[in-house]
Amino acid sequence: MIADALTKSPEFELVGDDVWDLASIETALGVAAHDIDVLIVVGDMGAVALDDLLGRHAGIVISHIVIGSDAVRFNLKSVGVDQLLSTLIALARDRGSGALRAVEYQAVAGMSGRFEDDCGFVPIPARSEVMDLAVEWISAVLRQYNRRFPIADGEVAGLSRANASIELALAADYPADDATLDVAERLFVALDSTGHNDEPLVRIRRRLGLSDTEIKILLLCLAPDLDVRYHRVIGSFNDDMTRRGPTLALACSMLGEPLAVRAALARAGGLARWQLLDCGALLPRGDDVLRVDPSVAQWLLGDPNALLNDAAVRAASRAETWRGADLLTDPLDIAFADSMAAGLASSDQHGRWFVLGGADGDGWRALTELAASRGGPPLLRVSLQALASGLPGEAAGIAARIARAAILLGASPVIDAEIDDAPVDRDAAMATLAGVTRFLPQGTVLITSDARRCIGLLHAQVVAVFERDAPATPATVATYATAAAQFGLALSADSCVRLGHSFPMALGSIEDAVRLAALQGAGDRTPDAQYDAVAAACRHVASPDMPRFAKRIVPTFTLDDVVLPAEWHKQLRELVGNVVHAPRVMNDWGFAANMPSGRGIAALFHGPSGTGKTTAAHAIAHALDTDVYQADLSLLESKFIGETAKNVDAVFTDAERSHAVLVCDEADSILGKRSEIKDAHDRYANIDVAYLLQRIEAYSGLVILTTNFRQNIDQAFLRRFRFVVEFPNPDAEGREQIWSKCLPRMAPVAADVDFGFLARRVEVTGGNIRQITVRAAFSAAADNSSEITMRHVLAATRAELVKVGQMSAVREIDEIEALRHRNLRQVA
Repeated sequence: MIADALTKSPEFELVGDDVWDLASIETALGVAAHDIDVLIVVGDMGAVALDDLLGRHAGIVISHIVIGSDAVRFNLKSVGVDQLLSTLIALARDRGSGALRAVEYQAVAGMSGRFEDDCGFVPIPARSEVMDLAVEWISAVLRQYNRRFPIADGEVAGLSRANASIELALAADYPADDATLDVAERLFVALDSTGHNDEPLVRIRRRLGLSDTEIKILLLCLAPDLDVRYHRVIGSFNDDMTRRGPTLALACSMLGEPLAVRAALARAGGLARWQLLDCGALLPRGDDVLRVDPSVAQWLLGDPNALLNDAAVRAASRAETWRGADLLTDPLDIAFADSMAAGLASSDQHGRWFVLGGADGDGWRALTELAASRGGPPLLRVSLQALASGLPGEAAGIAARIARAAILLGASPVIDAEIDDAPVDRDAAMATLAGVTRFLPQGTVLITSDARRCIGLLHAQVVAVFERDAPATPATVATYATAAAQFGLALSADSCVRLGHSFPMALGSIEDAVRLAALQGAGDRTPDAQYDAVAAACRHVASPDMPRFAKRIVPTFTLDDVVLPAEWHKQLRELVGNVVHAPRVMNDWGFAANMPSGRGIAALFHGPSGTGKTTAAHAIAHALDTDVYQADLSLLESKFIGETAKNVDAVFTDAERSHAVLVCDEADSILGKRSEIKDAHDRYANIDVAYLLQRIEAYSGLVILTTNFRQNIDQAFLRRFRFVVEFPNPDAEGREQIWSKCLPRMAPVAADVDFGFLARRVEVTGGNIRQITVRAAFSAAADNSSEITMRHVLAATRAELVKVGQMSAVREIDEIEALRHRNLRQVA
């Protein structure tokens, strides 16, 4: 197959189609060496022979393909013949004195299972001197044990033993032959040599502080993963061919006097502490089979990501980087990141914690990523909530595996201690992590909003605490400007200010939103259109999944669409101004210190149904360039104790994350007058009301509650609202404005439609007028009329009045309609 591919390739010329065996290869090369650039060796050629061949023929690139090897190697990637030939071309074109001139592959059958029909090639990792010595030592120990306890004639493993074998097994002599001692000496010289610092086995010995005995036990347990031949040998030693790994008693017996070996293991404690064996935190019983932890075994055999792909580590950690590091351009942030990078990279940070506290957790996450990119060690991002959410007793094992991965990979753990309302034991999980991270040579980072609480749980010699407040509006505005410049958007300074006020999101969310707008082609639009695209992307990124009790609405009404008396309309614009100028008043002018319970704004809109309360709330959201998060408080009540408070919290939390205007309809259903406590139901009902008021005060944005019955709301609740706006029934002038606004400009309205006449004669609310205009339009369309006439409007008005039960007004409409008909006949 390879010869056929070489023949068809324009880059190669096949010197000959003869197949040379290894014995005649030197003779053949002596004759044709000057014509050969690439030599492909198929078969198991020893490393010494391969190196010798490379040394004698300096101008040749050798590709070594192994077929049918029993050795178990970690395979990185399978390639086809074309990729194999491309590699050979690249090597043949660059054959300098220091260039790579030998590549090794293992032939792998494809889906058909037949090499001649379908074949791929797997790169074989470079040979490891340390691992070669480890395999040599394992073989020497097994041969030594076999010589000590040979199988007598007539013995059957696991079934019968001769008296001589039993006497030999009970002898107290545990000699070690010279060959085994020599290999062990060479192995530990290599392990302690500075020339093998990157070897996984060397890292385990040095960084985890394993003793000689622990390394030997680890290698014996790794033997079944190295070579299939060890399976039968160890099964024979166990007198049980179904157990092909060494038991603890067998491994100790191979290394000397079993009690002494086991005592040495117990004193050192490294194998159990770091969960290197697949037996948990304690050494097993003597007759239990020992295996190396799968992720550790895979890492030792060449997979650099195996420790992080461990199921326990993966469940409690985050592989993706935290976003926002590229947006940190402030010189103070960069200086702090450089200082953190230097501190974490230092090798003398045993037990040192860097506690990053304050309200800006997202900023701290981005800063740690910036530190890692500026010379700091790689990060191992750990979620404290995920660690604490496991089953009881699991946290210790997961923490040990996390610390093991951090030590062996040279990574700094970053503990994200932000926890939602899930019922988890954060303190216990934090104490467990602190117990194992004290062994780390590098520092550990803790990101928390409650630094004082966490510091007492740390088993640390040195704790460095830093605080970072939530970013002020100018910082958020600058972040939008930086993100826009990075993604090629031409946002004006005013646009960035508007975005900073409307969407004060985290760094990563701002980056996601601006990137999304850029990917959607915003860079090719006008500056105003670019702002609209970024604002829409911010709404998309900020909006969480829709909860059960609320829905997100993109507002379309404006404040000009709201018809109210001038005094009340002025309050709506004042409410918008309170939201827009809140950062300046609260932060710059210091009013936040006088409002410890919350910086949000609560408003109550009350009035009869259909007077424009919901329309006004949507108009306010439109003025603030944000969405409406509309919830019906009557749906939040539950018959189960405590569920109402959970439902309320879910709505407020989701709205807060999306930076939307929270609109709660039917507020009187919960904010009713508190009753005297006569039974448990009254008590918990009052608790639910109190929790809603507490949540309203703590809400950081704008919350608008609407009700048709202000008289049903407890007067003690009104002080919580900064604005209380009444929506009365509109007068004739107001109704005329509503009639004109409810008929769109593009609607074909006939000249006989008299808005002033309708406003004076029909006393209905704006909600009724909207229903009437829509019904009149459909009626005109059903008549195939080219216009919406007064006849259609009066008929729709009559139907609406019947629906709401205003029968006296219906009779007046009938009289008006009859009068119109008489006038039309007279004109005709």
